[in-house]
Amino acid sequence: MEYQISRSKALNNIPSKKYQEKIITLLESCQTCSQKNNNGTNLDGLCETCCYRITAYNRYLEGNIPTSFWDFDMKEFRGSESLLDIFNKINENYPGFYKSGSMLCLSGGHGKGKTTILTQILKKGAQKNYSVLYTTLGDVVDGLISAPYEDKFTAKKELTMVDILCIDELDPRHINNGAGADLFGRTLDRVLRTRYENKLPTLFATNSPNVKEIFTGEIKASLDSIMSKMKEIPVIGKDFRKE
Repeated sequence: MEYQISRSKALNNIPSKKYQEKIITLLESCQTCSQKNNNGTNLDGLCETCCYRITAYNRYLEGNIPTSFWDFDMKEFRGSESLLDIFNKINENYPGFYKSGSMLCLSGGHGKGKTTILTQILKKGAQKNYSVLYTTLGDVVDGLISAPYEDKFTAKKELTMVDILCIDELDPRHINNGAGADLFGRTLDRVLRTRYENKLPTLFATNSPNVKEIFTGEIKASLDSIMSKMKEIPVIGKDFRKE
């Protein structure tokens, strides 16, 4: 099954074959739909459960949420309790979270569960018909600076207008010094400022213990004001991926 995404290529990281693989695996695991010899290309006449799951998959696809998180159940979460509290509070009143236009950053070392929580927040939003987008700072740099003009325009538009945006891996290694960094800083500042002024929630994750120190030089000057609006939430604890 092929799919169409009207998004900057720099912000699209879901391989078509992986998407099709998820659909086929879902249908093969269904006692009803597996009897129809469905190879994932014809989705007519599926059971209600599979139709619901495929609709959810399509929304996750549009949101660029990594496929490894599509079927994740929060009952399996083994990360920081503080992250679980954040997820539960947002999930209990998602319309309130969206209305607040929060700008939150989860900061802490590797393996604390930051990416898992952020993708699960996005999944809940997608299920509730909000438009969502998961991306990384490296892909944002590519989308705003290195991509062809049309793709660059599409990336900026989506980053600015999507209902709920998540930028993961907020890390200075993705940004070079010089004129390119200055241009990126000013462009990202406009994107985030527009989101803040329109009260569109923006979520970040970083392995740095202090998000305010991630950027330096001209890019720091460009982003300093809007970054002051961000609420940083430190995440402590062990690296659960090593268990």
